[in-house]
Amino acid sequence: MTPNPKLIFEQPNVENTIPLSVYQASSPEKFSIEDDDKLVLHAGGSGYKIAVLRNDPTHEVKMHEEIQSIENSDISLFVLNTCFIIWLDEIQKGLELPYQSISLSALQNNSDSQALYLQLLSNDYISSIPTEPTEYTSTVELIITKNKDIPKNMVNRLFESTNSEIYGLYNGLSTCSAFHYDSESDEENGDNTDGFYSMGFQDSDSNAPVLEIPSSWIDNEENDHDITIKNIGDADDLELDEEELQRTRDESATPVAGMNVDVGYASLVGSIRKRGDDDVGEFYKSRKLI
Repeated sequence: MTPNPKLIFEQPNVENTIPLSVYQASSPEKFSIEDDDKLVLHAGGSGYKIAVLRNDPTHEVKMHEEIQSIENSDISLFVLNTCFIIWLDEIQKGLELPYQSISLSALQNNSDSQALYLQLLSNDYISSIPTEPTEYTSTVELIITKNKDIPKNMVNRLFESTNSEIYGLYNGLSTCSAFHYDSESDEENGDNTDGFYSMGFQDSDSNAPVLEIPSSWIDNEENDHDITIKNIGDADDLELDEEELQRTRDESATPVAGMNVDVGYASLVGSIRKRGDDDVGEFYKSRKLI
C-alpha cells in the first residue's frame, strides 16, 4: 500500500538525521536505503516560498486548515532518504510527503532564477477537486522558489553542510524517488515484465519499507552461461566438462588463466609405518588448476 502524506510537529534535527556527506564517509559501501538509526538528508535549506497553481478552471484546490498559511509562510525543505518534508517556519508544523505521492518534479529556468515544479497526487492536506466528472487522477501543482537567506542563528544546523540550491533540491528528489518506486501501478496494469522486483525483507510488525530493485539489475541473459560439472562419485573428479568449457570460452571470448602447480601430499595425522618405509621417497602429483 502506498503511504499517505501526514502532518508532523517536529522537524528533522542533528539528533535523528545526518547529512549525505557524513553518511557516505561513514558507510561508503552501504546501499543508500533507510537506516534504522538515522535519517539521511540529501538536500534542503531554509528561506523558500511555495505557490500553489490554480490554472485549471475545472478543479478547485483546497488546503487543510492546519496548513492554510503555506503560501504566506517561510518554508524549510528536507529531502530525506525516506520522504520529502515541507516545514512551515511560522507555525512550526510540516507536511511529510512520501515520494510515491510526488508524481512529477522538474526544473523551471526563469530569466534570473530557477524554480522547482512539483506535481502532487491529491491528498487529505492539499487536494484538487474536479468540478465535473473526469477520468484523470487529480493532482496539485506547486512552484518552489528560493526567497531569501535566513540568518545563521535561525538556520537548522543540518543545513550548514547541505546543498540548498534549487538544482540541488531537484537532484536530491530524483535520487531519493528512485529508491521508492511505486510498483502498485505496474500491478494494476498487469505489467511486471520490465518492472521492479521486491526483495522480501519486510517486517510485518514494524512495517519496514521494502527494497525494490530494477529487474535489469538481476536479469542478464547475455551473460548467463550454464556450466556443467562432471561428478561420477570419486572424491577428486570435480572438473569442468571440456566441451562445455570450450563453448563458454567461444561465447564470452574471455581467456581462462591456468597454471601447473606441484602439490605435495603428506599425512596430517599419525599413520602406521611398515618396515622399509624409510626407503620410500616423497611422491608429488602434478595437476593443472583452472
